[in-house]
Amino acid sequence: PGWARPPTRALERQRTKRDKIIAVAMEQFAASGYEGARVEAIAAGAGVSKGAVFSYFTSKAGLFLAAYQAAARSFSRYLDAPGEVLDRGFFAVIRYWLEYTPHMVSDDWIPYRVTLLGNYCSDLQLKHWINQYLVREDPYGTRPFVRYGIDRGEVRTDLDADLVVTVVDWLMDR
Repeated sequence: PGWARPPTRALERQRTKRDKIIAVAMEQFAASGYEGARVEAIAAGAGVSKGAVFSYFTSKAGLFLAAYQAAARSFSRYLDAPGEVLDRGFFAVIRYWLEYTPHMVSDDWIPYRVTLLGNYCSDLQLKHWINQYLVREDPYGTRPFVRYGIDRGEVRTDLDADLVVTVVDWLMDR
């Protein structure tokens, strides 16, 4: 019937176009901030029309959320620390990431700038979407990391694990 699925190549082209728009958007948001980035410039940089951008993301806020998600997913998870660091325990892993992060920021500043913009944005609806994403997806693997600390006996069990997750995320965000 008329419900035939689009060919695989068409889906791949759509995904490639969407990914290109997100990559250009990340660069624009990182360089100009949320308010300063222009959808017209993002569309031109991605080689698509402004309408195409809105057909994928419906709004500038939706585009920023997609860029934020891509940026957050590009980072290592806590338990991706080297094995010898993991062997030393929960607080060794925190120290490792605190020491390693400045190097990563200077090497690949675009995703860090995008996540900072999102974490401190003033648009309450966008902030709500970002918080929902962080809770739902846990892109940094904070919950399994806290469980790792609890299982090793290094994180207090008389505290709510969600509170510890929040504290770890807050610490690393600073």
